[in-house]
Amino acid sequence: RNRRVLRSTCMPVWLWADAQTALARIGETDTRPLLNGQSSESRARALLQERLFLYACTSDLLINTRGKTPHEIAARIWDEVHYAFDN
Repeated sequence: RNRRVLRSTCMPVWLWADAQTALARIGETDTRPLLNGQSSESRARALLQERLFLYACTSDLLINTRGKTPHEIAARIWDEVHYAFDN
C-alpha cells in the first residue's frame, strides 16, 4: 500500500548507498531494531538485498550517494528532475 501511495502522489527518489556507507551515516544502531545485534553490517547487507526489488519498483529516480555531500546529492536530484520536466 505504501509503495502504491508513493507512486501515485510523488516522484520517489532512491538515494542509493551500500550497506557500509549507510551504516557509517546512521552511526549507532542501538535504536534500530532491525540492525541491533552482533553483526549489523551483515544484517544491513541482507536487508538491502531483500529490499532491492521493492526499492527499484517504487523509485522513479536512482541517485548513487556514495562519496557525495548532501549538497552534491541535492544538486543531482535538482538537475535530473529539471531535465525530466523540461523535456
